[in-house]
Amino acid sequence: MKLHVAICFTDDSGQHYKQALVTAISVFENTKSKVCLHILHDDTGENSQKAFADLCKRYNQEVKFYNVGGIPEFSKDCNDDSFFLGASFRLALQDVVHEERVIYLDTDIVCMIDLSGVNSIDDIDDCYIAAVRAGRNDEAKQIRRIGLHSDSYVNSGVLVMNLAKLRRDYPDFLQQCYRLRHEKKYK
Repeated sequence: MKLHVAICFTDDSGQHYKQALVTAISVFENTKSKVCLHILHDDTGENSQKAFADLCKRYNQEVKFYNVGGIPEFSKDCNDDSFFLGASFRLALQDVVHEERVIYLDTDIVCMIDLSGVNSIDDIDDCYIAAVRAGRNDEAKQIRRIGLHSDSYVNSGVLVMNLAKLRRDYPDFLQQCYRLRHEKKYK
């Protein structure tokens, strides 16, 4: 069974893609099954495509690129302290990646396990998105410090997204997320 992994980023500096390459390498090095890497980017990510293609060729893996910079919600300025444009591209995964399930990873994630096991967890079949709870004591203190509850806080940088269920039940998921983002103000 092929594993689908998504990484999303912008790259104004022309250097951020290197961090995403490290994430991809860590997946390839530790995952035994075949991987299809889905890269969501805007025009700033076009220059990194050769590096990802070369990496995937070296590891005998597949890569697909999606320029989502033209989606109207992403043309709005989202780069503030709590909402980064590149990471927000994950909200469009169900619209552009035509797979049932994908594992989304932030570009600062280093994978230390075989992700094949994560993809085969059946209890998440009824979920839209599954995430990892914050676990370390230092994380819990930091979470409480910003006014959130650590028992309900998750690491949004590692998600298993049930794209088929999202497409079926929330065909306008991206628009709903942006509507909520502009209606609500969070820390």
